[in-house]
Amino acid sequence: MLQSMNDQTDTRQQALLDAALARKDGALAPLLESYRERLLSKAQKKLAFYYIPGKSGRDVVQTVFAKAIQHFDQFRGTTSAQLDAWLHRILIRQVSDIKKNASDFIPAPFQNQERAALHSSPSSQLRKKDTVSRLRSFIAQMPEPYRSVIILRYVDGIENFAEIAIVLGRKENTVRQQWLRGLKWLKEVEGIEELK
Repeated sequence: MLQSMNDQTDTRQQALLDAALARKDGALAPLLESYRERLLSKAQKKLAFYYIPGKSGRDVVQTVFAKAIQHFDQFRGTTSAQLDAWLHRILIRQVSDIKKNASDFIPAPFQNQERAALHSSPSSQLRKKDTVSRLRSFIAQMPEPYRSVIILRYVDGIENFAEIAIVLGRKENTVRQQWLRGLKWLKEVEGIEELK
């Protein structure tokens, strides 16, 4: 039953995409709308550990749709799966831009420490908050080619180097090398070894 519903959705999305690619009036809005829930789920997961006043997953999805409408002529795919990937890349870029300006975030490797700090002594809480604060500061000071990769991998939670390469517009091997150099920089310059 569920597979049948997914097949119907895929068929509907493909028909809408074909109409949008043929520049038929009114086809693009319902096409994008059919991706709303999936994109909203992804946006909410990516923003889960950030405090961003006035920004929600819904705001991000609306911005993704605005950019998709504005740049639809640049979409080079022909399938609904390719459109899904294209929208996902726009979403990742949008979330990355928002996170760069976020006033408070907790990088993924330190989330458990932050949660544990809520149930520990005041001095322990201060030490753990200082660790997270120091990590934020270190990432901000990190040289750019490494910083982008480290943020996408540990803050945004994108573990696949191929996906990071797409987001950054770099080769996968380059991204992998920048990640290794970023870890080395954190270890040598700042003494941080918690990241894997």
